[in-house]
Amino acid sequence: MNINKNKGGRPLLVEGQKKSYVVKISLDKGQYNLVEYKAKKAGLKVAEYCREASLETKITPVLSPEQLVTLRKLTGMANNLNQLAYQANIGHLPDLRTTAAETLTEILTLLHQLKK
Repeated sequence: MNINKNKGGRPLLVEGQKKSYVVKISLDKGQYNLVEYKAKKAGLKVAEYCREASLETKITPVLSPEQLVTLRKLTGMANNLNQLAYQANIGHLPDLRTTAAETLTEILTLLHQLKK
């Protein structure tokens, strides 16, 4: 008697291919219709479309607290630089070169820190 008799049906999936987690989302009628339309246009089922869209979409990470502090400092320095340029343009700051150079150096340093 053959123990491995083919009983029919779909073959079992290997462990890495099984989908064992369910994620629910809530959509209103318009959103669902749009997702359904896009899925049909892509030739996918709605679940497959949502899975692919969620896995392939690039999400921009939120800035870290250190980066936010640096960005605030940079914004303040840019405002100071604009005020210095305005004062120089109306003739109130004849020796602006050293102050502007120092401010620009600080801004460049912060930009390099923010880039990391």
